[in-house]
Amino acid sequence: MPAIFRQILPVLLSLSPTLYLIFHHFCSILSLQGVEASEYYERRTISMQLNPNCVRDVLIAVEANTGYNIYFDYPKERDNAPSLSTYSDDEIRYHILQCAKANLIELKSRDLAGNLGITDLTPNGHEFLANIRSDTVWNNVKEVSSKIGSTSISALAQIASGTITALIKYQLGI
Repeated sequence: MPAIFRQILPVLLSLSPTLYLIFHHFCSILSLQGVEASEYYERRTISMQLNPNCVRDVLIAVEANTGYNIYFDYPKERDNAPSLSTYSDDEIRYHILQCAKANLIELKSRDLAGNLGITDLTPNGHEFLANIRSDTVWNNVKEVSSKIGSTSISALAQIASGTITALIKYQLGI
């Protein structure tokens, strides 16, 4: 397989497994196949399971690195986000996209190389992060989500909101 095609494969796979499969099929037709598709695909895929800690850390990084007309460009500015240091680039990209789909962050750009430009947290993102900022609250949210068996973003947000409501009632003696 020509070197240029080998360089394109990781980019296509990071964008979409479907694009990768279409490109691989095209290479097969042209007899340019040099990498076994299943072998390459298995090596390059990441777990598509939502990691609640990564969601929280993405929100923390976005809040810390954005402002009025100040954007966070990932991975270019990854060093400015120490909360993301324990995750792979693929895992962070996946969670950034999930946060955008859940209306927690606003993306300004996404290119073929996997670069993501983030403008800000959305109002929902600010609220969710405010509710889970405290390590005590966050640990409670994770414990409850584990007990009920759901780590979806909406479940985490509802648990966090319920936890904050309970803390407010406790403080007010209600």
